[in-house]
Amino acid sequence: MKNPRVTLAVMLAVSTLLSGCEQPAAPPPNTVAAKVGDDTISEFELDRAVARLGSMSAADAAEARGKVLEALIDQYLVSHAARNTKLDKLPEVALAMQQAQRQVLVEAYMERLFKDLPQPSDVAIRDYYNRHPELFAQRKLYRVHELELQLAAGRVAEVEAQLKQSRSLAEFTDWLGTQGIAVKSGEAVRPAEKIPASMLAQLVRMKDGQAVVCRWTRVGSVCCNCWTARRSPCRSSRPETRSLS
Repeated sequence: MKNPRVTLAVMLAVSTLLSGCEQPAAPPPNTVAAKVGDDTISEFELDRAVARLGSMSAADAAEARGKVLEALIDQYLVSHAARNTKLDKLPEVALAMQQAQRQVLVEAYMERLFKDLPQPSDVAIRDYYNRHPELFAQRKLYRVHELELQLAAGRVAEVEAQLKQSRSLAEFTDWLGTQGIAVKSGEAVRPAEKIPASMLAQLVRMKDGQAVVCRWTRVGSVCCNCWTARRSPCRSSRPETRSLS
């Protein structure tokens, strides 16, 4: 059975990276809720952590406050133990801490930048929806296959021509095998909204299953990015504007 204090501590550790929750009135910064070694847990930090749990009755809030404080103390103790073993000096841990700090700053900046902007009207949203069918009604999921081919410079034109006339990526890779051409491959799936607009303009006319080369480089070995597509329309009647950036 999981320890509820540990679970709550983990939830708090994750929630400290999130923004956008309602903030309680800040108490004086020198108000102390608890001390853990040389560190101080302020009432402000405790109030913020309790607020992230959502609205609740006064009785539930009072009970939660004590549990949250215990979880924060646990969190501080574990972080002290980690620092004592110099885990914070490991390159991957130090990098993760730097990235988390940057993310908090980015979210705080973006929240301040956009909080006073007026919300778009339904008409404006519908107009955007209609002007960008590639992101909504005709949205597709794209699978990018990166192929690294080991072949002589004299065969590049032949291989490129074969790729263009192949009916599918599988047919092309089968052909490479018959030619004794070594291939290293990797792949990922990206929705239309996660692809730069300039590249999406090249891909939007693809048919389901069609392979298209969007990058072909000849530095050392030959590397090409092949994209295949399948339809995955967004049926929302009121598209979310925050997903369009």
